[in-house]
Amino acid sequence: MFVTDALRDALAQVKELSRQIPELHAIKVQLETERDALKIEVSDLQDALRDALARLDAANNNLTQLRAELERRLHEKDEELDGIRSVSPSHSHSHAQRLYHGVDPGGVGKGGKGDMSPLPEIRMLKKYGFLVSTLLQWLLAIN
Repeated sequence: MFVTDALRDALAQVKELSRQIPELHAIKVQLETERDALKIEVSDLQDALRDALARLDAANNNLTQLRAELERRLHEKDEELDGIRSVSPSHSHSHAQRLYHGVDPGGVGKGGKGDMSPLPEIRMLKKYGFLVSTLLQWLLAIN
């Protein structure tokens, strides 16, 4: 009886293992499909990272150029203020205040002498300042 019981147990194990083969094959196919999908996703993410880094480099280059342009314009305005101060010290304070507040003290605007229209340079500096702050916020959001 001992041999018959052992044979019966072995046959039961073979049936159980035979039943598990299709289940294991299905699991293997599912895992291979998931692996392939993950490979594609990793490849897509690597491409997206390369694109984002290229955009970041372009943004950094643009920011550097913009900074250089703004520094150049600021230097020009500083020289202009220095020139005004050297011409008329008493007049330079009110002229500097008007420049600071963005009005044309020399009357070169549409209204003639005493025109209080904003200077185009000041408007551009404000615009560039906004662009710089926007670019910086965008760069910080990326990092």
